[in-house]
Amino acid sequence: WQALLYSSFQEGRGFLIACDNVSVLVSLRNLFSRDPLIQRIQALYKDLSEMDKRIVFAWVPGHVGIEGNESADTAAKQAAGGDRIDVSELRHVDLKMALRAAVGDLKRW
Repeated sequence: WQALLYSSFQEGRGFLIACDNVSVLVSLRNLFSRDPLIQRIQALYKDLSEMDKRIVFAWVPGHVGIEGNESADTAAKQAAGGDRIDVSELRHVDLKMALRAAVGDLKRW
């Protein structure tokens, strides 16, 4: 999502977005996805295509030392470890799992 959003503000017309998550790439091809984040990515992709921007998604293997991928992975881990959460980007299923875990922690306490 962030890479696609970034490309929307750039001057160029062609962009390659490398992703090490095969399931995300497969989900992007599903026109009937119910995942809100996938739907947002698909909508932005469509908008960018209509603006004559060409976006290509490519799979890259994870954790094999590809510099850009390792940097992105490190940044994602740092963001995930922070105290702040962008609720507008939070998926319902992720929120549900986090709440269940928090309730479980409270019950054990």
